[in-house]
Amino acid sequence: MLETVFHAGFFEDGEYIPKCASMIAPPLDISERPAFRIRQYLSICADDYTGGYWLFDGWKYECDYAAKKRQNFLNIDMPWVIYGYLKRSVEKKYGVSDSRMSLVGPPSPADRFDIDLYRKVTNYARVRLGSAILGPVGIANISPGFRNAHPEIPYVQTTDLNDTTSVYLDPASPVFKDYVKYYFRLHNKLFGTDHYYYVPAMGLETLESAFGEHRPNLRVEYGKAALEAVKNIDPAAVMFTDGWGYMQWPPEVVDDYCSAFPKDDFLTHDMWAELPSHSKHKTCDYYSGRNWLLGVLHSFAGDECMFGDMQRVISTCIRKY
Repeated sequence: MLETVFHAGFFEDGEYIPKCASMIAPPLDISERPAFRIRQYLSICADDYTGGYWLFDGWKYECDYAAKKRQNFLNIDMPWVIYGYLKRSVEKKYGVSDSRMSLVGPPSPADRFDIDLYRKVTNYARVRLGSAILGPVGIANISPGFRNAHPEIPYVQTTDLNDTTSVYLDPASPVFKDYVKYYFRLHNKLFGTDHYYYVPAMGLETLESAFGEHRPNLRVEYGKAALEAVKNIDPAAVMFTDGWGYMQWPPEVVDDYCSAFPKDDFLTHDMWAELPSHSKHKTCDYYSGRNWLLGVLHSFAGDECMFGDMQRVISTCIRKY
């Protein structure tokens, strides 16, 4: 109402609010319902490039701005810090003690500060603003120390877009589900949940074999095992994934992956979807009819050459919705 009736402006770099002795509203009859139920603000990269330097006031400003722009689903990407803390706890549960080769070890003072900050920010966004929070990245990749401590557990290996090789628990192993359940159960106990669990497709680009054994459906095995694990601890769970991983997958692989999940239990964030040249959803049959978010990438790590066509987004939404 402040924007449409009183012409106040809420912008990312500040607010414009007319200074008046009094403000009298005309007779109002306004009833609105957003066309999109889920409106996400910030991507997985936000903390790495920008938000990692913010204190509470910086995050509060960002959360307030998102709420004023009617964004109701926040990726408060400090979870990379939380991810490390949770991983340490999980590895400790499995008796991994070699701190030189694993994530095991007590949180540093900087870790404790970030954990407290994450709890404070997410509580503010949920309680004061009514925003839902995307949970931290949850992937069953393990440290060299874990693998050395448990050579009896089956593993799979993958190489991601950056040519980084990672070792994951084999999704066919009972340990996989136990690991994922413990990880997210601990997170929910410490920080609460809005039932969205981030299990990224990125990192699974070459996940087709288990150290020589060809298993072309290994990606689907991984996703289904992860969803089953989170459903076990939270029946209302929705598995959230990003579109970065799909960029190297042929359309038929994306279709097999998305089709493996019930529609209401799966959500894809197509992170750079507004450009025709990167419209993966069009070549992948709109993710097999599963729910997905149309992402708008206005800047990537300060690189302003990676931007889309905002007018196209507006025109498309008006035309289709």
